[in-house]
Amino acid sequence: MLARFWPDHATETEGLPLELREGLARVARARDLLNERFVNRAEVIRTLFYALFTGHHCLLLGRTGSAKSLLVNQILGALEANGSRLFSIKASIDDTKDNYFGPIDVVSYREKGVKVRHTGRSILDADYAFIDEIFDTNEQVLRDLMLLLSDGVLQEGPTTYRSALRTVFAACNYLRVNEVTEALLDRFLFKVVIPQDQDPFLQLQIDLNVCSREFDEPVPFVDQAFVERIVRIARNESEELAVAIPTRVLFLKSIILSTFVARMRKTAPTFYVSPRRQARMLELLRLSALLDGRTEVDETDLSSLRYMAGILNGEAREVETFVRTLEETLRFFDVDAKLKQTTRLVATAFDLARGGDLDTAAWAEITRLCEAAGVKEKVKGASWETLYGVIEHLDVSLAPLDELRRGCLGLLRKKSEGLHAVM
Repeated sequence: MLARFWPDHATETEGLPLELREGLARVARARDLLNERFVNRAEVIRTLFYALFTGHHCLLLGRTGSAKSLLVNQILGALEANGSRLFSIKASIDDTKDNYFGPIDVVSYREKGVKVRHTGRSILDADYAFIDEIFDTNEQVLRDLMLLLSDGVLQEGPTTYRSALRTVFAACNYLRVNEVTEALLDRFLFKVVIPQDQDPFLQLQIDLNVCSREFDEPVPFVDQAFVERIVRIARNESEELAVAIPTRVLFLKSIILSTFVARMRKTAPTFYVSPRRQARMLELLRLSALLDGRTEVDETDLSSLRYMAGILNGEAREVETFVRTLEETLRFFDVDAKLKQTTRLVATAFDLARGGDLDTAAWAEITRLCEAAGVKEKVKGASWETLYGVIEHLDVSLAPLDELRRGCLGLLRKKSEGLHAVM
């Protein structure tokens, strides 16, 4: 792989507040401990942590006995020990809404004809939930869960129950695919298949770990407030700290995703990555940088997007196709220096068109990037018209980047026309 995943060693985090650094160190220690307890589950653990610290939902698919529940419960147990409220259930075809959302107040219903639920200790009252064998439940419950997962509410007639739920972890050993379950699956931004451990050495390690009874020891972890703190930073909602994403990285993300979707559609014509999912990927980029101790995303964080690109270890090979696209794109940009500089030039022009000023420093940067990209267009005389001409005549052979260039031209045209209107 060209780009790194979550680093396997302690990373310098001098740019972060001390308390934040200490919390991230505790998270790293918990991850390392889980990796020791669960053999060959590093990718699964990473996925669970990414879901937790972006505040999204995660689905685990695996055969019976693959330790899905044990792994999730180790994390949830650590959260509960630090004050979080949990809800856990093993789904069944006989489930009713009461099993998940709390029973109806029978007295109130009889005397006043009003349906009111006792939501205490239900999924509505929990911070985190685990639904084991989720596809064993009936479709009415799945429909209600779908709204809860997407909007955080339960709607019953005129009554709206708002949930405190942050993240739902669900497990299953099969997929039941129909119109309802397909929509439900889309609510799980993170999906991973548990690998089957056939290797005798891996099985030996698993046996030794089970015999050691280390699973009885609690996993040291952070509290609810810290988890929410990281979620806010990842979602760019924190007043404490902002993790910046440079436009050049956003350009690369768009190019990689566009190429990835085009490749997937060769074998799956209806393959689609929704704008909502693409926007949520920004949270994963920020989280990746933060866990690495940085306050600015760089190209190495793009590798984290694989955890939202499809079903990790799934048979449809979405993730493998994404990784191949990522590697080839980054390699292409590394080898073709002119293309790399052209991308930076378009990204810089894009930033300026969105709200920058053509001051001396900005124009000096444009001039430098033009020279690095081998642009023959004259860049003397700083003006929006000149910059428009530079971007208009760029020779861009990569189709997705050319689409971004044309979008940039549209912004530059509006900027130029707006100035003329003022004058």
